[in-house]
Amino acid sequence: MFDPAAADFTDPPAVDREMRRVADICHTCRRCYNLCPSFDVLFRALDRGEVDGEADRLEAKDLGLFSDLCYECKLCIPHCPYYPPHRWEVDIPRLVFRDRAARVKSDGKPALRERILASADAVGALSTKMASVANALNETRLIRFLLDKTLGVHHDRLLPSWAPEPFIAWWRRRGGAVGLLSRRASDPAGHRTHSQISDPDRGGGLRPFRRDRRVVKPISFDEILNLHEYEIARPDFRAKVIGRKKRRRVALGPLMTLLFENRDTVLFQVQEMLRIERIVQPQKVQDELDVYNELLPDDGEVAATMFIEVTDPAQVQPTLDRMVGLDEPGKVRLKSANLVFPACFAAGQSREDRISAVHYIRFPLGDEGRTALKHTGGAEIEVDHGGYEARVALPPETVEELREDLGG
Repeated sequence: MFDPAAADFTDPPAVDREMRRVADICHTCRRCYNLCPSFDVLFRALDRGEVDGEADRLEAKDLGLFSDLCYECKLCIPHCPYYPPHRWEVDIPRLVFRDRAARVKSDGKPALRERILASADAVGALSTKMASVANALNETRLIRFLLDKTLGVHHDRLLPSWAPEPFIAWWRRRGGAVGLLSRRASDPAGHRTHSQISDPDRGGGLRPFRRDRRVVKPISFDEILNLHEYEIARPDFRAKVIGRKKRRRVALGPLMTLLFENRDTVLFQVQEMLRIERIVQPQKVQDELDVYNELLPDDGEVAATMFIEVTDPAQVQPTLDRMVGLDEPGKVRLKSANLVFPACFAAGQSREDRISAVHYIRFPLGDEGRTALKHTGGAEIEVDHGGYEARVALPPETVEELREDLGG
């Protein structure tokens, strides 16, 4: 638990143990492998021959570099299946904060360079007051040379431009939520989209989330709320998704959990990720949609994310080693009315000698499966693998959710 008041919060050995515990969990999941340089450094270190996936063998400099490269953007939070309130409590931004606090207590204050680069609020407050001057200076070769030599900001690094008015000031000037809702009333079509956030003078209408269609289809760009619209809609939508996830989550014995995905659960992940990363460019939004839409089932399918969860860190790798081959045809299947539908696993989550702790699977049911679920009212999931076996009847509320996914 993240507790700055704890006696060992800044104790270097305690922080090192926590870093290695989290590194071990991240190693077995790797869902964040392509998010940022921090994870790239961590996974490359874990894959070195002398480490061979054992977090306890990581050198201190590997963990230090992992922490140094993190700038606490929180992009990993919506990706992480073990983020609190999960009992494993994997929270990378807070772990990095703790590591840095321990280093400051042990080694003293960081150098001036680190303090300046970390003072985003102070630098931003100064730069917005002289935005045109700051932007012009950032384009000059002399200033870029000086930034390179003094602060280590590479002279070819693309720097964002400064706006003369920060978003919160713009938001308040336009009346905040009250002003937005009043403009929504005068624009009932509400057809403005996410790209408006890159042009704040255009504002935007508040659009409600669309209701799911009976047949699952990809989430389109027009369904994405821009950042300020989502902040308003988020409390109600988040509560709705949490409620749906409770009905769609199924425990497969003591070590596995299955979460059936639908448009709401995937749309929530997209909106949360855009919110945390502050993504506003239309093409980047579309890029994220292209990735997340892969989690949605096609017509006649149901899709799920499977988690292999081991509470004892010492047993994580041995357990996963026993699970190798789980993604082979027929090892995981859905049954209804004496019909059997083997799971199809997404590629890239395993290899001959290693398997991930997170998998994306689909059950192609087709018309037969749709009819079976509609008329029998029951289904079960079976796991039949040499290293693990489980059989669970799906609760009625879960079957009802799947019927809705299938349009039956």
